[in-house]
Amino acid sequence: MSFSRPVGVDVESLEVAVPAWPLADALAMGEVVTSAAEFVRLWVAKEAILKAHGVGLAEPMSGLRLAEFEGDLRELEAPRGLVAALALL
Repeated sequence: MSFSRPVGVDVESLEVAVPAWPLADALAMGEVVTSAAEFVRLWVAKEAILKAHGVGLAEPMSGLRLAEFEGDLRELEAPRGLVAALALL
């Protein structure tokens, strides 16, 4: 892994995120999540990717399919109750 490429990181709280975010805002066509924790992992991964692109939440997450991401995406260790991801382009 190299930090000479654009990088994006996101960390979110499971407790805050799940009731606050509409599922439709995050899912691209064909994407499915089966639990609240899976939804937050998807959200955090997509937000990290969008940050690496320099657009953050100005671009809709629903237009980004995780299966099509060609960069390096890692779930990071985080304290209990938090989910974190790092994306490199």
